[in-house]
Amino acid sequence: MAIRLTFVGYGSIAHSHAKAFQKLGGVEFDAVVGRLPEPSKEFAAEYRFDFHTTDLREALARDSCDAVVICSPSDIHAAQTEACLLAGKDVLCEIPLAMNYTDSVRLATLAELTGRRLMVAHTQRYWHGMRFIREKIVAGEFTPHHLIVRWGFLRRENKNWMGRADNLLWHHGCHVVDTALWALNQFEVADVKGTLSQPSKHLGIPLDLNASIKAASGTLVSINMSYNPTWGFRDYLFIGEEDTWLYDDKGVVRSKDAVVFEPSGNFMEDQNAEFLAALREGRESELNGQAVLPAMRVLQTVHDLNLV
Repeated sequence: MAIRLTFVGYGSIAHSHAKAFQKLGGVEFDAVVGRLPEPSKEFAAEYRFDFHTTDLREALARDSCDAVVICSPSDIHAAQTEACLLAGKDVLCEIPLAMNYTDSVRLATLAELTGRRLMVAHTQRYWHGMRFIREKIVAGEFTPHHLIVRWGFLRRENKNWMGRADNLLWHHGCHVVDTALWALNQFEVADVKGTLSQPSKHLGIPLDLNASIKAASGTLVSINMSYNPTWGFRDYLFIGEEDTWLYDDKGVVRSKDAVVFEPSGNFMEDQNAEFLAALREGRESELNGQAVLPAMRVLQTVHDLNLV
């Protein structure tokens, strides 16, 4: 029997999820919930949803909805996830699960109490090159000493579907911190330091950050991120005992003189296939609420260090 999905949000990431689920098959699109009626209607028509509304409660009341894919702005993820879980729906939530560590713990616990499946879309865990690196680390074939991350793209006119600015720390920082801890297979953290720039006069949020993490094992992580670059870049430099590997924005892993790994397949489809498999098999997903808490704890520490 097909799993019937409701989508909350109709932005670019919602389109990516819809296309991935279409390719995977075994799903039917039930309802779309959006801020504005007309874009909600257009999204519903494009992907052949049965229903569209601006009221989440109305969509959750439909008996035909099995699970909800939350693609709304970051600052309303927590409230919407809570509503879905309490309504008895399984949830795939885009990152971040919440805008603080306390709410993240509460939602992870709520999923367990309600017996619902909660998966958080930390999509970078499904990047094929990053999975290759993690597998080598877990197998003991690559011993990391230091991970250096650079991440940036121009987002000075940075607005989401509700006209609000995105959040460098809690959105894209969430991607990077979780990827670093997971790829290194080192979730126990001994020390965290971090600095956010002064808020942008235009947007009212910091557009630059740097953070340093020392894992309990002693491995160092250095993270530098910005919404100011006039051209985009994204790379992860793994400095290890055996070699030094660079993961670039095309998913290629390189050593000094050669390509170590080239990606194939679709990582969004791999991620969403895991969500569907968890629902069908009645098990927790690889990325349930508890799995993302180490990264959320680091982000909360950086946030708290920069409170004025």
